[in-house]
Amino acid sequence: MTRNAAVRDPVLFSQLRDLERRIRAAEGTLSRISRNDQIVLDHASLTNLQYAVSGHTGFASSGSVSSVASDLATHIADTDNPHATRREIEVYYTLVGAPSSSQYMSIGRVECNSDFGFPPETSGSIVGLSGIITCGAYTGPAFDVELQARKNGTSVWVGTANITGTGIFSIRQTQSVGVDTFNATSDTIQGYMNFPGGSPPATMGVMLLALRLSLDP
Repeated sequence: MTRNAAVRDPVLFSQLRDLERRIRAAEGTLSRISRNDQIVLDHASLTNLQYAVSGHTGFASSGSVSSVASDLATHIADTDNPHATRREIEVYYTLVGAPSSSQYMSIGRVECNSDFGFPPETSGSIVGLSGIITCGAYTGPAFDVELQARKNGTSVWVGTANITGTGIFSIRQTQSVGVDTFNATSDTIQGYMNFPGGSPPATMGVMLLALRLSLDP
């Protein structure tokens, strides 16, 4: 049937006008999609084309997009910090030679001081302190050796070994998260060896201090 014939038929003319209106509405929608470069989330924009009847609108539902966005955010968080849990690392400090006075320990070959120490990557807490102290020659009496965890040069946690002869002495201590905390932007952590009773009646050997740090998520 030709367009002119349709115009002469009132019913067909009405259907033709309705179809033209739907086509213009669809063209307007497509123009907005192109101009805004975005996904249309509202299926109502295509209802007049009857695409929704067949279930193929060509556009994602707002619920589907929200679900994908939520899954993506979860995946990113899991990649940055799997399972959103605290991480723990250990920092090692050493002291070699035959120390006879209190002093800072070294990270590798670099000696710490009140201004220099281990710079934590994130804020957290010191939760573990363990150490090894060796004594090569002993004259007595018994004496104490302290291995200290220091923050910006100030002692925050101390482990003590009582030296009663030659040999190897150890320290093992733990504490809860939140007791001795540090800030990643302002704090450095040092290891320090202290003779609280003064110069020891012994020849000391190698000393090792390990601090376990619990990093905030």
